[in-house]
Amino acid sequence: MTVLASLNCAVLGIAWSLSFLSCAHCGLSDHHVHSSFIYRRLRNHERKEIQREILSILGLPHRPRPFSPGKQSSSAPLFMLDLYNAMSVEEESAPQGNGYSRMAQPYRAAPLLGHNPALTTAHDTNFLNDADMVMSFVNLVEKDKDFSHQRRHYKEFRFDLTQIPEGEAVTAAEFRIYKDRSHSRYDNITLKISIYQVIKEYQNKDADTFLLDFKKVQASDGGWLGFDITATSNHWVMNPQHNLGLQLCVETADDYNTSEQKQACKKHELYVSFRDLGWQDWIFAPEGYAAFYCDGECAFPLNAHMNATNHAIVQTLVHLMFPNNVPKPCCAPTKLNAISVLYFDDSSNVILKKYRNMVVRSCGCH
Repeated sequence: MTVLASLNCAVLGIAWSLSFLSCAHCGLSDHHVHSSFIYRRLRNHERKEIQREILSILGLPHRPRPFSPGKQSSSAPLFMLDLYNAMSVEEESAPQGNGYSRMAQPYRAAPLLGHNPALTTAHDTNFLNDADMVMSFVNLVEKDKDFSHQRRHYKEFRFDLTQIPEGEAVTAAEFRIYKDRSHSRYDNITLKISIYQVIKEYQNKDADTFLLDFKKVQASDGGWLGFDITATSNHWVMNPQHNLGLQLCVETADDYNTSEQKQACKKHELYVSFRDLGWQDWIFAPEGYAAFYCDGECAFPLNAHMNATNHAIVQTLVHLMFPNNVPKPCCAPTKLNAISVLYFDDSSNVILKKYRNMVVRSCGCH
């Protein structure tokens, strides 16, 4: 995951050389500036002092010691390298104090396996104009859960955002994942790739989740997919205890159409038979009626088909922030119809009576 953080500190454009001691300028015009350098090896205490000063300028309390990734290639360093090269191009082509542009070529790493095409796009580098720091985060979930036919398939991701400096605002955050091409008979299948925020976890059932973003792609497609999780990242930075990670779910078209029909709040069939109740001796008509009932999930985002009230929308948002205190909205009837019943009373009088609110006409989230 890549987070772009907007910092409040000043950007210091100083190029350092640990072996630089002095510079003698030749007496030439500004159009032909040459420099000569005198080098010597730094003493141990000088090196430590310079290291300390540079770390202070970089805002680092100590020298970072990242763990070794081994031989496994990591996409995060490659993505960050692309961003670095993009920034270098802008910096190198920026006008200098003398009105000229430095046209030196920025550093380019040797080609790396799988680094084709480039990981960054113009959309990615546009964020750099509003950000002073870019951070990529390592997934803390090392082992995936075993697949089960009784539970939906997903992959878990969890990131430690406590490393973002306190008081800084997240300008943009994006979850990126690479999809390989399918080279089989499933090439023409449409896939729905969804990213969910985990709201609450349970021991013996699936967690409560909140849909952040989704994309539909062909199985034959290959490349990087980006999901905007800026709002979620800001929420986690301000409330670290709510950071329960992300779930990535991949479904075929048939899977997600079926699951949406089962889970969404909607009207279901329910028929009440007076004959089956043994009441045919006193109810003359009707023999029964279609009552219907409402059932389904009222999960965010509440779409137009869910007939959600404004209160239900607010309650859903509050539930995301305080899942232990505020429940989800309920799926309930929004419109009801009446039925007429023709029956005999105890004196064998024939009664025709209308009973209101007996048939569910539509359902919604309340």
